Amino acid sequence: MADALLSVKDKKDTLPYSRPDTPDHGRRVGVYGLGSIGYHVARNLANSLSNLPLVVYNRTSAKSEKLASELGPNKISIAQSPADLCRLL
Repeated sequence: MADALLSVKDKKDTLPYSRPDTPDHGRRVGVYGLGSIGYHVARNLANSLSNLPLVVYNRTSAKSEKLASELGPNKISIAQSPADLCRLL
């Protein structure tokens, strides 16, 4: 069984189709909505050891600004619209 899998992997270049490599733009995390759950999720992600850039969006900007002031400078980016959230990711 393992030999059959290895032979398929060796023939990777001979497949009838190919998929282009996915570009690596760096990893980012986005949180849409800072309600009763989203606020705590965003705060925990920002304080985690992963150090991934975090982008948040909320319909009312007051919650986003409150989270940013709670976490300190340069912990999160605030998106101005859902489209902006997607663009920043």
